[in-house]
Amino acid sequence: MANRYISDLHFFHKNVTAMGSNFDNRPFQDIEEMHEGIRKRWNQEVAPKDDVYVLGDLIWNLRNGNREAAKELLDSLNGKLHLILGNHDRTADPLFDECFEEVTPYKRLTELLDEQKRTVILSHYYMPFYEHHMHGAILLHGHSHRSQEADLERKITAELQAKGMALQIYNVGCMYPYIDYTPRTLQQIMDGYERWQKECVK
Repeated sequence: MANRYISDLHFFHKNVTAMGSNFDNRPFQDIEEMHEGIRKRWNQEVAPKDDVYVLGDLIWNLRNGNREAAKELLDSLNGKLHLILGNHDRTADPLFDECFEEVTPYKRLTELLDEQKRTVILSHYYMPFYEHHMHGAILLHGHSHRSQEADLERKITAELQAKGMALQIYNVGCMYPYIDYTPRTLQQIMDGYERWQKECVK
């Protein structure tokens, strides 16, 4: 049983596939291939009793007649689902009550990391001065995809770290190589992010 994290899945959004503009450069030709690819990765990694925290932007345009298909897709995913609301999530739909353990705009939880309890802050949005950031807390977020905005977020974080601020901030957007469309544990995220950063520097 583990906590796992992922963000910005954008189910039913053709513009994150080759059908549209594919602004994320995702490796999927169309929506159906994306859904099946994510479902396969997800269920290979996630156990039924794992808690999966989706940090926003789960489904694109739920009002567009795809509610039943969305419920079928979510029901096919392993784990107990928790939704941290993003800017594209419509809370009025009963689908969220049916498929999620909880729906909230923000969450604070505790993880055991290297045998020490660590506060983990979950938000759809990047924020450099997050709760308990000076006391070892970790921020997981999404929203910015792989964009100029995301590059700027990392630059701001690095500049603040250079000034002595002990920030630990990780973008868990599904399109990042260290996430790879798969809900990851905190340790996997931290280790994968470090490897990715080293590759980016080369």
